[in-house]
Amino acid sequence: MERINDSKRIEAYIEKFNLKGIIKDRYLDKIELHKYRRGDIIYYMEDDFEYFYFLVEGKVLVHLQTMEGKEMHLDFGEPLDLFGDLEYISSSGIYSNVEAIRDSYLLAMPRDIVEKNARENYKFYEMISKFLGKKLVNTSKKYTSMILYPLKNRIATYLYDLAGEDTTIEGFRQGEVALSYGISDRHLRRVLGELEDEGVIRRERGRIEVVDRELLKKYCIK
Repeated sequence: MERINDSKRIEAYIEKFNLKGIIKDRYLDKIELHKYRRGDIIYYMEDDFEYFYFLVEGKVLVHLQTMEGKEMHLDFGEPLDLFGDLEYISSSGIYSNVEAIRDSYLLAMPRDIVEKNARENYKFYEMISKFLGKKLVNTSKKYTSMILYPLKNRIATYLYDLAGEDTTIEGFRQGEVALSYGISDRHLRRVLGELEDEGVIRRERGRIEVVDRELLKKYCIK
């Protein structure tokens, strides 16, 4: 993690995402800007909760770690997403791993400032409530889609979201993806093979290239 000492840039992000009022004026100078490069871990499961984060640039992947050390992908995060909302409300340690899959910038509010700001500002609580509701709806939709839609559509949606505007997915972790969808590596390879045979993607060791983005999108769950 790199701390970016640029007050004007912090002010610009606060203005862009309408965070004035969400953060009391007296605490604005306590807000930090943190940069995480692709592959950096922002939160580790069960670590102490130190910072409440506003994702203002980049993209992250949220995943859980099993007792065996395997990882299960839960969701993606893009601007403006919050991290630390559940941990703050439940007064718990970090609930899930959060990994930067693009170079990402996050406004960081130290825990002591979170508590002070929350005590004085119902708008902050209101924002947390809205984002927790959004996460609940997204989780419900995800698990509903696992029942209603074929695996091919679910994997296509995952690849489309993972790639974003890029054409290449680096560091594709097939075992983790298979675990996330409750299938075997072999089953996942078969689905990826079908997409490759149709000219949608091309597989190489540890990476996937999106060859036909529009066709991939057609397979996605709306």
